[in-house]
Amino acid sequence: MVLIIYPTIYPQSSLGTKDELLGNAILSGYVNSVTGGALPIELIEFDGYYDNNHISIKWKTTSETNNEYFELFKSNNGIDFYKIYQIDGAGNSTSTKSYTYDDNDINSDILYYKLSQTDFDGKNTESNIISIKNYDDIFDFSINKDNIRLILNKNDEYRVIITDINGRIFFNRLFSSMNSIDIENNLKHGTYIISIISNGNILSKTFIN
Repeated sequence: MVLIIYPTIYPQSSLGTKDELLGNAILSGYVNSVTGGALPIELIEFDGYYDNNHISIKWKTTSETNNEYFELFKSNNGIDFYKIYQIDGAGNSTSTKSYTYDDNDINSDILYYKLSQTDFDGKNTESNIISIKNYDDIFDFSINKDNIRLILNKNDEYRVIITDINGRIFFNRLFSSMNSIDIENNLKHGTYIISIISNGNILSKTFIN
């Protein structure tokens, strides 16, 4: 999966032009790249976002087997990591478990995190790395084969629109007072544009599914 940001030209579509749907305001932003890792647990979420001078990290499992504990590691350069948090795992579980950690030590423009899981027999596995920029943005997103997850940094009213580069609209919905949104990823392989409208402002980002 590759995420790309570049200036977008909105062509005509059968439902009208993107300008007619969205208006002309533009916001700047960034993409938080997230990649999943292979763990001896079913990890369905591992992400984070900047919020009010700290970074909130969260992960979620739907099953755990022989899982003694998790460790969260942090890096300023994506290479040299050090442990910042440890929490007990669920041992053996087939129900959804959620874990969170707030990092208040914001010491770099871009921070990197990875998750480690250790079994009761001492075996250890690690996730891949997530990278987070430590400044406010209206939204952030990650993509996997099942879902497109939006992380919204303000409780507000948002319209979310997804189109392809030819202007065909695949998703158009209004949301209110939500910090995260999961959209079913039923898109075919190709290049798409995701746009968030809030208070007359628009942020558009382009991605390859």
